[in-house]
Amino acid sequence: MFKPNLIALLTLTSAIALQSCRKDDAPKPPAETGDKLASIEWNSGFKESYEYNSNNTLKKITYSSTQSSNAVEFSWTGNLMSEVRENSSVYKNVYHYNGGKVTRSTNETSNAPSTVYYHLEYDYRGDGKVHKMRYITFGAAGPELKTETDYNYNTAGELTSTVSHSGSTTVTQQIEGYTEVSFNPWAFIDLTLLENYMIFNYPVLSSMKGFPRKITRIVKQGNDPEFVDITTTHHCEVSKNQITKMVVELASPTTPSLNRKRTALFTYK
Repeated sequence: MFKPNLIALLTLTSAIALQSCRKDDAPKPPAETGDKLASIEWNSGFKESYEYNSNNTLKKITYSSTQSSNAVEFSWTGNLMSEVRENSSVYKNVYHYNGGKVTRSTNETSNAPSTVYYHLEYDYRGDGKVHKMRYITFGAAGPELKTETDYNYNTAGELTSTVSHSGSTTVTQQIEGYTEVSFNPWAFIDLTLLENYMIFNYPVLSSMKGFPRKITRIVKQGNDPEFVDITTTHHCEVSKNQITKMVVELASPTTPSLNRKRTALFTYK
């Protein structure tokens, strides 16, 4: 997934656990919507601002709070996004394509020659949706397969679950329903591998025709019984086929102290 860690935690599951929700700090309603995402404002005080190139491709996302700011910049080859760089980091993500589909994204250092730390490799079904993803790390001993994820779809072509295997641990993420809406996937993708990167990565998220309503994460370790680790629910308000407001709820049956709620308002231009 893709965002500076501090901001990323606000948009996805771990995000909501940063701070307790205050009832008096909800943002004001957004302005009239347009075609391109302009900003996302969270009731915790964080803001994301979006800039575009003359051909409408995404140029930069600036993340800011009252304490600090940071930016992520995008490079393109034609209409294919090729590199994503966080200004405050020495790392970048490089995307490789075949027939317009991402076959591999590589996390590496920005210097030349660069050092590769991991790959995410993608296989596709005949309809162009991701069938399998492999997370491969690179160290002194060479490449090592860390996690392999399988993708399951219903007859309508909607992603219903991901099943990830890593040693004796299996993590299943079940999706229950979608909000029919058009959205910018880069608003929900992080630079690092947060715990639900299996869904929130560019090849998977960009192929969706709606936004997931509820994601339940189930963990099975060895011979121990499986358990529900985290449930994340996205309540979306929609206007003109765009998200105008999103309330994200995190529920952790095993650690109720992590239960949180966050609200974000989306504006367009």
